[in-house]
Amino acid sequence: MPGIRAAQLEGYLDGTTVAPAKTLELVKEDKTKVVTSNPDYEKWIKEDQLLAHINNSLSREVLGQVTTMTNSAAVWATLENMFAAQSQARVTNLRMQLVNCKKGSQSAAAYFSKIKAIGDELAAACRPLPDEELVSFILAGLDFDYNPLVSSVVGRTTPIPLSDLYAQILAYDMRSQMLQDNHNANQNSSANAVSRGRGGFRGRGRGGGGRGNGGRGALSQTSKTRGQTVSKPICQVCKKKGHEADVCWHRFEEDYPYNKSAGAATMNYGIDTNWYADSGATDHITAELEKLTVRDKYKGADQVHTASGSGMRINNIGHTVLHTPTKNLNLQNVLHVPNANKSLVSVHRLTSDNNTYVEFHPHYFLIKDRATKRTLHHDKCEGGLYSLKLEEAGAHKQACSVSRPSTWRWHSRLGHASFPVVESHKKQFTSLFSQS
Repeated sequence: MPGIRAAQLEGYLDGTTVAPAKTLELVKEDKTKVVTSNPDYEKWIKEDQLLAHINNSLSREVLGQVTTMTNSAAVWATLENMFAAQSQARVTNLRMQLVNCKKGSQSAAAYFSKIKAIGDELAAACRPLPDEELVSFILAGLDFDYNPLVSSVVGRTTPIPLSDLYAQILAYDMRSQMLQDNHNANQNSSANAVSRGRGGFRGRGRGGGGRGNGGRGALSQTSKTRGQTVSKPICQVCKKKGHEADVCWHRFEEDYPYNKSAGAATMNYGIDTNWYADSGATDHITAELEKLTVRDKYKGADQVHTASGSGMRINNIGHTVLHTPTKNLNLQNVLHVPNANKSLVSVHRLTSDNNTYVEFHPHYFLIKDRATKRTLHHDKCEGGLYSLKLEEAGAHKQACSVSRPSTWRWHSRLGHASFPVVESHKKQFTSLFSQS
Protein backbone atom coordinates (compact mmCIF):
# COMPACT_ATOMS: atom_id res chain seq x y z
CA MET A 1 0.00 0.00 0.00
CA PRO A 2 2.76 2.61 0.61
CA GLY A 3 4.00 2.17 -2.95
CA ILE A 4 0.48 2.39 -4.34
CA ARG A 5 -0.29 5.53 -2.34
CA ALA A 6 2.99 7.12 -3.40
CA ALA A 7 2.05 6.63 -7.04
CA GLN A 8 -1.44 8.04 -6.29
CA LEU A 9 -3.09 4.89 -7.60
CA GLU A 10 -5.18 3.95 -4.55
CA GLY A 11 -8.35 5.19 -6.24
CA TYR A 12 -7.93 2.52 -8.91
CA LEU A 13 -8.21 -0.19 -6.23
CA ASP A 14 -11.21 1.12 -4.29
CA GLY A 15 -13.07 2.23 -7.46
CA THR A 16 -13.15 5.95 -6.73
CA THR A 17 -11.12 6.71 -9.87
CA VAL A 18 -13.72 5.85 -12.51
CA ALA A 19 -12.69 4.98 -16.04
CA PRO A 20 -13.44 7.85 -18.52
CA ALA A 21 -15.16 7.36 -21.89
CA LYS A 22 -13.20 5.47 -24.49
CA THR A 23 -13.93 7.97 -27.30
CA LEU A 24 -14.63 11.67 -27.71
CA GLU A 25 -16.92 13.37 -30.26
CA LEU A 26 -15.28 16.53 -31.68
CA VAL A 27 -17.01 19.25 -33.75
CA LYS A 28 -14.92 20.76 -36.53
CA GLU A 29 -15.12 24.31 -37.88
CA ASP A 30 -17.38 23.21 -40.68
CA LYS A 31 -19.86 21.90 -38.10
CA THR A 32 -19.04 18.26 -38.84
CA LYS A 33 -18.61 15.76 -36.01
CA VAL A 34 -15.62 13.42 -35.70
CA VAL A 35 -15.26 10.52 -33.20
CA THR A 36 -11.70 10.09 -31.85
CA SER A 37 -10.04 8.15 -29.03
CA ASN A 38 -9.98 9.70 -25.58
CA PRO A 39 -6.39 10.30 -24.30
CA ASP A 40 -7.65 10.32 -20.70
CA TYR A 41 -8.97 6.78 -21.13
CA GLU A 42 -5.64 5.61 -22.50
CA LYS A 43 -3.92 7.16 -19.51
CA TRP A 44 -6.42 5.46 -17.15
CA ILE A 45 -5.83 2.07 -18.80
CA LYS A 46 -2.06 2.52 -18.50
CA GLU A 47 -2.16 3.39 -14.80
CA ASP A 48 -4.77 0.73 -14.00
CA GLN A 49 -2.65 -1.98 -15.58
CA LEU A 50 0.35 -0.85 -13.53
CA LEU A 51 -1.42 -2.46 -10.59
CA ALA A 52 -1.46 -5.83 -12.32
CA HIS A 53 1.58 -6.80 -10.20
CA ILE A 54 -0.94 -7.65 -7.47
CA ASN A 55 -1.54 -10.92 -9.31
CA ASN A 56 2.14 -11.84 -8.90
CA SER A 57 1.66 -12.17 -5.14
CA LEU A 58 -1.31 -14.54 -5.37
CA SER A 59 -1.15 -18.30 -4.98
CA ARG A 60 -2.24 -20.50 -7.85
CA GLU A 61 -5.55 -21.38 -6.20
CA VAL A 62 -6.47 -17.72 -5.59
CA LEU A 63 -5.18 -16.57 -8.97
CA GLY A 64 -7.68 -18.87 -10.67
CA GLN A 65 -10.52 -16.84 -9.14
CA VAL A 66 -9.43 -13.50 -10.62
CA THR A 67 -8.00 -14.38 -14.05
CA THR A 68 -11.13 -13.13 -15.83
CA MET A 69 -11.03 -9.71 -14.16
CA THR A 70 -10.02 -6.89 -16.52
CA ASN A 71 -9.24 -4.09 -14.04
CA SER A 72 -7.59 -3.78 -10.68
CA ALA A 73 -10.75 -2.60 -8.84
CA ALA A 74 -12.55 -5.81 -9.78
CA VAL A 75 -9.56 -7.92 -8.65
CA TRP A 76 -9.43 -6.06 -5.33
CA ALA A 77 -13.16 -6.40 -4.69
CA THR A 78 -13.08 -10.13 -5.44
CA LEU A 79 -10.17 -10.71 -3.06
CA GLU A 80 -11.90 -8.71 -0.33
CA ASN A 81 -15.07 -10.78 -0.63
CA MET A 82 -13.11 -14.05 -0.67
CA PHE A 83 -11.12 -13.36 2.49
CA ALA A 84 -13.58 -11.38 4.61
CA ALA A 85 -14.56 -14.44 6.68
CA GLN A 86 -10.94 -15.58 7.00
CA SER A 87 -9.94 -12.12 8.17
CA GLN A 88 -12.40 -12.34 11.05
CA ALA A 89 -11.04 -15.74 12.06
CA ARG A 90 -7.51 -14.38 11.78
CA VAL A 91 -8.38 -11.45 14.05
CA THR A 92 -9.78 -13.86 16.65
CA ASN A 93 -6.65 -16.04 16.52
CA LEU A 94 -4.36 -13.02 16.81
CA ARG A 95 -6.19 -11.71 19.87
CA MET A 96 -5.94 -15.18 21.45
CA GLN A 97 -2.20 -15.12 20.78
CA LEU A 98 -1.96 -11.79 22.57
CA VAL A 99 -3.78 -13.15 25.62
CA ASN A 100 -1.60 -16.29 25.82
CA CYS A 101 1.74 -14.66 24.94
CA LYS A 102 4.23 -14.85 27.83
CA LYS A 103 7.80 -13.67 28.07
CA GLY A 104 9.19 -16.97 29.36
CA SER A 105 12.89 -17.53 28.70
CA GLN A 106 13.13 -15.22 25.69
CA SER A 107 14.72 -11.81 25.95
CA ALA A 108 12.65 -8.73 26.71
CA ALA A 109 13.43 -7.30 23.27
CA ALA A 110 12.22 -10.47 21.52
CA TYR A 111 9.07 -10.57 23.67
CA PHE A 112 8.26 -6.91 22.95
CA SER A 113 8.86 -7.43 19.21
CA LYS A 114 6.53 -10.44 19.20
CA ILE A 115 3.69 -8.49 20.84
CA LYS A 116 4.26 -5.55 18.49
CA ALA A 117 4.20 -7.86 15.43
CA ILE A 118 0.83 -9.29 16.48
CA GLY A 119 -0.48 -5.75 16.94
CA ASP A 120 0.72 -4.84 13.45
CA GLU A 121 -1.05 -7.88 11.98
CA LEU A 122 -4.28 -6.81 13.67
CA ALA A 123 -3.85 -3.33 12.19
CA ALA A 124 -3.31 -4.88 8.76
CA ALA A 125 -6.57 -6.82 9.24
CA CYS A 126 -8.36 -3.49 9.89
CA ARG A 127 -8.65 -4.23 13.63
CA PRO A 128 -5.99 -1.98 15.14
CA LEU A 129 -5.48 -1.94 18.90
CA PRO A 130 -4.81 1.26 20.85
CA ASP A 131 -1.42 1.57 22.52
CA GLU A 132 -2.99 1.38 25.99
CA GLU A 133 -4.40 -2.08 25.23
CA LEU A 134 -1.08 -3.31 23.82
CA VAL A 135 0.66 -2.07 26.97
CA SER A 136 -1.75 -4.08 29.13
CA PHE A 137 -1.03 -7.24 27.12
CA ILE A 138 2.74 -6.68 27.43
CA LEU A 139 2.57 -6.16 31.20
CA ALA A 140 0.33 -9.21 31.69
CA GLY A 141 2.88 -11.47 30.00
CA LEU A 142 5.90 -10.39 32.05
CA ASP A 143 7.41 -12.71 34.67
CA PHE A 144 7.14 -12.38 38.45
CA ASP A 145 10.61 -10.78 38.50
CA TYR A 146 9.21 -7.73 36.68
CA ASN A 147 6.67 -6.89 39.42
CA PRO A 148 8.49 -3.66 40.45
CA LEU A 149 8.40 -2.41 36.85
CA VAL A 150 4.75 -3.42 36.38
CA SER A 151 3.76 -1.67 39.61
CA SER A 152 5.47 1.55 38.55
CA VAL A 153 3.76 1.53 35.14
CA VAL A 154 0.32 0.72 36.55
CA GLY A 155 0.68 3.50 39.13
CA ARG A 156 1.15 6.20 36.49
CA THR A 157 -1.58 8.78 36.16
CA THR A 158 -1.05 9.08 32.40
CA PRO A 159 -0.77 6.22 29.87
CA ILE A 160 2.77 5.22 28.98
CA PRO A 161 3.73 5.21 25.27
CA LEU A 162 4.97 1.94 23.75
CA SER A 163 8.39 3.42 23.02
CA ASP A 164 8.83 4.50 26.66
CA LEU A 165 7.71 1.08 27.92
CA TYR A 166 10.22 -0.64 25.63
CA ALA A 167 13.02 1.60 26.91
CA GLN A 168 12.07 0.92 30.55
CA ILE A 169 11.99 -2.87 30.02
CA LEU A 170 15.46 -2.81 28.44
CA ALA A 171 16.82 -0.58 31.23
CA TYR A 172 15.31 -2.89 33.88
CA ASP A 173 16.91 -5.94 32.24
CA MET A 174 20.31 -4.26 32.04
CA ARG A 175 20.21 -3.27 35.71
CA SER A 176 19.07 -6.73 36.83
CA GLN A 177 21.88 -8.35 34.86
CA MET A 178 24.42 -5.90 36.29
CA LEU A 179 23.29 -6.65 39.86
CA GLN A 180 23.45 -10.37 39.20
CA ASP A 181 26.97 -10.10 37.76
CA ASN A 182 28.12 -8.06 40.76
CA HIS A 183 26.58 -10.60 43.15
CA ASN A 184 28.34 -13.50 41.39
CA ALA A 185 31.64 -11.60 41.37
CA ASN A 186 31.36 -10.89 45.10
CA GLN A 187 30.62 -14.54 45.85
CA ASN A 188 33.58 -15.73 43.77
CA SER A 189 35.96 -13.21 45.35
CA SER A 190 34.79 -14.16 48.87
CA ALA A 191 35.25 -17.86 48.14
CA ASN A 192 38.71 -17.26 46.70
CA ALA A 193 39.72 -15.13 49.70
CA VAL A 194 38.65 -17.82 52.15
CA SER A 195 40.40 -20.48 50.08
CA ARG A 196 43.67 -18.53 50.05
CA GLY A 197 43.49 -17.78 53.77
CA ARG A 198 42.84 -21.36 54.78
CA GLY A 199 45.23 -23.04 52.40
CA GLY A 200 42.73 -25.36 50.73
CA PHE A 201 39.32 -24.62 52.30
CA ARG A 202 36.95 -27.53 51.76
CA GLY A 203 33.80 -25.88 53.00
CA ARG A 204 30.34 -25.76 51.66
CA GLY A 205 30.41 -25.02 47.93
CA ARG A 206 28.45 -25.84 44.81
CA GLY A 207 27.51 -29.40 45.44
CA GLY A 208 30.46 -30.26 47.66
CA GLY A 209 28.72 -30.03 51.01
CA GLY A 210 30.59 -29.79 54.27
CA ARG A 211 33.27 -32.07 55.62
CA GLY A 212 32.82 -34.21 58.74
CA ASN A 213 29.75 -34.91 60.80
CA GLY A 214 28.94 -31.27 61.46
CA GLY A 215 28.66 -30.46 57.76
CA ARG A 216 30.98 -27.41 57.87
CA GLY A 217 34.57 -27.39 59.07
CA ALA A 218 35.58 -24.65 61.48
CA LEU A 219 36.96 -21.57 59.76
CA SER A 220 40.71 -21.90 60.11
CA GLN A 221 43.87 -20.21 58.93
CA THR A 222 47.48 -21.38 59.24
CA SER A 223 49.54 -18.32 58.36
CA LYS A 224 49.76 -14.57 58.90
CA THR A 225 48.10 -12.36 56.29
CA ARG A 226 48.80 -8.61 56.06
CA GLY A 227 49.97 -8.41 59.65
CA GLN A 228 46.92 -10.14 61.13
CA THR A 229 47.42 -13.03 63.52
CA VAL A 230 45.76 -16.19 62.21
CA SER A 231 44.65 -18.90 64.63
CA LYS A 232 45.04 -22.63 64.19
CA PRO A 233 42.04 -24.71 63.05
CA ILE A 234 39.68 -26.03 65.70
CA CYS A 235 38.09 -29.44 65.19
CA GLN A 236 34.30 -29.45 65.47
CA VAL A 237 34.28 -33.06 66.71
CA CYS A 238 36.81 -33.12 69.56
CA LYS A 239 37.17 -29.31 69.96
CA LYS A 240 40.98 -29.54 69.87
CA LYS A 241 43.30 -27.31 67.89
CA GLY A 242 45.65 -28.40 65.14
CA HIS A 243 43.34 -30.41 62.86
CA GLU A 244 39.86 -30.33 61.30
CA ALA A 245 36.80 -32.56 61.52
CA ASP A 246 37.44 -34.49 58.30
CA VAL A 247 40.70 -35.95 59.66
CA CYS A 248 39.68 -36.29 63.32
CA TRP A 249 40.11 -39.87 64.64
CA HIS A 250 36.97 -39.45 66.80
CA ARG A 251 34.63 -38.71 63.89
CA PHE A 252 33.37 -42.32 63.59
CA GLU A 253 32.96 -43.05 67.29
CA GLU A 254 29.29 -43.52 68.17
CA ASP A 255 29.75 -42.77 71.89
CA TYR A 256 31.66 -39.55 71.38
CA PRO A 257 29.72 -36.53 72.76
CA TYR A 258 29.67 -34.68 69.44
CA ASN A 259 28.17 -37.63 67.58
CA LYS A 260 25.54 -38.08 70.29
CA SER A 261 24.48 -34.43 70.06
CA ALA A 262 24.21 -34.66 66.32
CA GLY A 263 21.31 -37.09 66.75
CA ALA A 264 19.36 -38.09 63.68
CA ALA A 265 21.02 -35.43 61.56
CA THR A 266 24.29 -37.38 61.44
CA MET A 267 25.21 -40.94 60.54
CA ASN A 268 27.65 -42.86 62.66
CA TYR A 269 29.69 -43.61 59.57
CA GLY A 270 30.34 -40.02 58.47
CA ILE A 271 27.50 -39.60 55.96
CA ASP A 272 24.49 -37.40 56.76
CA THR A 273 21.13 -38.87 55.74
CA ASN A 274 19.17 -35.58 55.69
CA TRP A 275 18.60 -33.30 52.71
CA TYR A 276 19.88 -29.73 53.09
CA ALA A 277 18.61 -26.68 51.19
CA ASP A 278 21.54 -24.98 49.46
CA SER A 279 21.10 -21.75 47.49
CA GLY A 280 24.61 -22.07 46.08
CA ALA A 281 24.16 -25.55 44.58
CA THR A 282 23.32 -25.69 40.89
CA ASP A 283 22.02 -29.30 41.08
CA HIS A 284 20.57 -31.75 43.59
CA ILE A 285 23.39 -33.96 44.96
CA THR A 286 23.51 -37.06 47.13
CA ALA A 287 26.08 -39.73 47.97
CA GLU A 288 23.43 -42.36 48.74
CA LEU A 289 22.17 -44.23 45.71
CA GLU A 290 19.29 -45.61 47.79
CA LYS A 291 17.70 -42.15 47.89
CA LEU A 292 16.96 -42.27 44.13
CA THR A 293 13.70 -43.99 43.27
CA VAL A 294 14.54 -43.84 39.54
CA ARG A 295 18.15 -43.82 38.44
CA ASP A 296 20.44 -44.45 35.49
CA LYS A 297 24.16 -44.47 34.83
CA TYR A 298 25.67 -41.05 34.17
CA LYS A 299 27.60 -41.15 30.89
CA GLY A 300 28.85 -37.58 30.80
CA ALA A 301 32.28 -36.23 31.68
CA ASP A 302 31.17 -33.43 34.04
CA GLN A 303 32.23 -33.26 37.67
CA VAL A 304 30.92 -31.56 40.81
CA HIS A 305 33.37 -28.89 41.99
CA THR A 306 33.79 -27.58 45.52
CA ALA A 307 34.94 -24.11 46.53
CA SER A 308 38.55 -25.30 46.52
CA GLY A 309 38.27 -26.24 42.85
CA SER A 310 38.58 -29.99 43.36
CA GLY A 311 36.24 -32.17 41.31
CA MET A 312 34.11 -35.15 42.38
CA ARG A 313 32.97 -37.84 39.97
CA ILE A 314 29.26 -38.32 39.09
CA ASN A 315 28.23 -41.98 38.94
CA ASN A 316 24.46 -41.90 38.43
CA ILE A 317 21.58 -39.53 37.81
CA GLY A 318 17.98 -40.03 38.87
CA HIS A 319 14.83 -38.70 40.52
CA THR A 320 13.17 -38.85 43.91
CA VAL A 321 10.14 -37.41 45.68
CA LEU A 322 9.91 -35.70 49.08
CA HIS A 323 6.48 -35.94 50.71
CA THR A 324 4.78 -33.01 52.46
CA PRO A 325 1.30 -33.15 54.04
CA THR A 326 -0.22 -31.23 51.12
CA LYS A 327 2.06 -31.67 48.10
CA ASN A 328 4.87 -33.89 46.86
CA LEU A 329 8.14 -32.13 46.02
CA ASN A 330 9.85 -33.63 42.97
CA LEU A 331 13.63 -33.61 42.85
CA GLN A 332 14.53 -34.01 39.18
CA ASN A 333 17.97 -34.94 37.83
CA VAL A 334 19.60 -35.70 41.18
CA LEU A 335 23.34 -36.33 40.81
CA HIS A 336 24.77 -39.35 42.63
CA VAL A 337 28.24 -38.30 43.83
CA PRO A 338 29.79 -41.00 46.09
CA ASN A 339 32.37 -38.58 47.56
CA ALA A 340 29.79 -36.00 48.67
CA ASN A 341 29.30 -35.89 52.44
CA LYS A 342 25.85 -34.30 52.37
CA SER A 343 22.68 -34.55 50.32
CA LEU A 344 22.01 -31.08 48.92
CA VAL A 345 18.76 -29.73 47.48
CA SER A 346 19.35 -26.97 44.95
CA VAL A 347 16.97 -24.16 45.90
CA HIS A 348 16.82 -22.95 42.31
CA ARG A 349 15.80 -26.34 40.92
CA LEU A 350 13.40 -27.04 43.80
CA THR A 351 11.49 -23.81 43.22
CA SER A 352 11.49 -23.97 39.41
CA ASP A 353 10.44 -27.65 39.18
CA ASN A 354 7.67 -27.44 41.81
CA ASN A 355 6.38 -23.86 41.35
CA THR A 356 7.35 -22.95 44.91
CA TYR A 357 9.52 -20.41 46.70
CA VAL A 358 11.62 -20.60 49.87
CA GLU A 359 11.76 -18.09 52.73
CA PHE A 360 14.93 -18.24 54.84
CA HIS A 361 14.78 -16.89 58.39
CA PRO A 362 17.50 -16.88 61.11
CA HIS A 363 16.07 -19.87 62.98
CA TYR A 364 13.76 -21.56 60.48
CA PHE A 365 12.74 -21.66 56.81
CA LEU A 366 9.50 -22.12 54.87
CA ILE A 367 8.66 -23.73 51.53
CA LYS A 368 5.52 -22.16 50.06
CA ASP A 369 3.36 -22.80 47.01
CA ARG A 370 3.82 -19.98 44.55
CA ALA A 371 0.22 -19.96 43.33
CA THR A 372 -1.65 -20.25 46.63
CA LYS A 373 1.03 -18.85 49.01
CA ARG A 374 0.28 -21.83 51.27
CA THR A 375 3.10 -23.21 53.42
CA LEU A 376 4.04 -26.72 52.27
CA HIS A 377 6.87 -27.38 54.72
CA HIS A 378 8.65 -25.63 57.57
CA ASP A 379 11.72 -26.72 59.48
CA LYS A 380 14.38 -25.42 61.85
CA CYS A 381 17.85 -24.13 61.16
CA GLU A 382 20.29 -26.35 63.05
CA GLY A 383 23.99 -25.59 63.21
CA GLY A 384 23.68 -22.98 60.50
CA LEU A 385 22.17 -25.52 58.05
CA TYR A 386 18.59 -25.65 56.74
CA SER A 387 17.63 -29.33 56.94
CA LEU A 388 14.64 -30.81 55.08
CA LYS A 389 13.37 -33.56 57.37
CA LEU A 390 10.85 -34.96 54.93
CA GLU A 391 9.70 -38.48 54.21
CA GLU A 392 11.17 -39.78 50.97
CA ALA A 393 9.32 -41.80 48.35
CA GLY A 394 9.60 -45.50 49.02
CA ALA A 395 10.71 -45.00 52.63
CA HIS A 396 8.18 -47.51 53.98
CA LYS A 397 9.12 -49.97 51.31
CA GLN A 398 12.78 -49.67 52.17
CA ALA A 399 12.05 -50.13 55.86
CA CYS A 400 10.48 -53.52 55.16
CA SER A 401 13.08 -54.74 52.69
CA VAL A 402 16.81 -55.26 52.46
CA SER A 403 18.69 -52.06 51.58
CA ARG A 404 22.03 -51.89 49.84
CA PRO A 405 24.70 -50.17 52.00
CA SER A 406 26.79 -47.48 50.38
CA THR A 407 30.52 -47.78 49.72
CA TRP A 408 31.29 -45.46 52.65
CA ARG A 409 29.36 -47.70 55.03
CA TRP A 410 31.21 -50.79 53.80
CA HIS A 411 34.45 -48.84 54.20
CA SER A 412 33.62 -48.11 57.85
CA ARG A 413 32.37 -51.62 58.64
CA LEU A 414 35.57 -53.18 57.27
CA GLY A 415 37.77 -51.10 59.55
CA HIS A 416 38.47 -48.32 57.00
CA ALA A 417 40.03 -50.69 54.51
CA SER A 418 41.20 -49.48 51.11
CA PHE A 419 38.52 -49.04 48.48
CA PRO A 420 39.74 -51.89 46.20
CA VAL A 421 39.37 -54.25 49.18
CA VAL A 422 35.93 -52.79 49.94
CA GLU A 423 34.75 -53.30 46.36
CA SER A 424 36.05 -56.90 46.35
CA HIS A 425 34.18 -57.78 49.56
CA LYS A 426 31.03 -56.09 48.31
CA LYS A 427 31.05 -58.21 45.14
CA GLN A 428 31.62 -61.43 47.10
CA PHE A 429 28.86 -60.65 49.59
CA THR A 430 26.42 -59.66 46.84
CA SER A 431 27.16 -62.87 44.95
CA LEU A 432 26.58 -65.05 48.03
CA PHE A 433 23.41 -63.18 48.95
CA SER A 434 21.93 -63.53 45.44
CA GLN A 435 22.66 -67.28 45.41
CA SER A 436 21.01 -67.78 48.79
